[in-house]
Amino acid sequence: MSMGIPDLTASKIHNAQNPGSPDGRMTLEDVMDQHIIQMGITELRIDNISESGVYSATLVVNGTEHRVVPSEGILLCTLAGAPIYFDSDLDGVKPEQ
Repeated sequence: MSMGIPDLTASKIHNAQNPGSPDGRMTLEDVMDQHIIQMGITELRIDNISESGVYSATLVVNGTEHRVVPSEGILLCTLAGAPIYFDSDLDGVKPEQ
């Protein structure tokens, strides 16, 4: 998929945005997704880029900040319905060569 998001994560985001199985049964993933929703995720801030061009983000869960891979934070926020922010200061930043 685009933007370097791992295929499994992109697929999971797609499935979260398009829920439901043909026969209505919940999979293990569906059950885990329900627990993620209840975790207390409040936001994701994509707020850092390394010298090599790798983004990182801050995921806020119950008031505690955790450094995460942005695509995984996007997945968690999609499941939880939490907002995702991108630091505009990073727009156009190019890693050092």
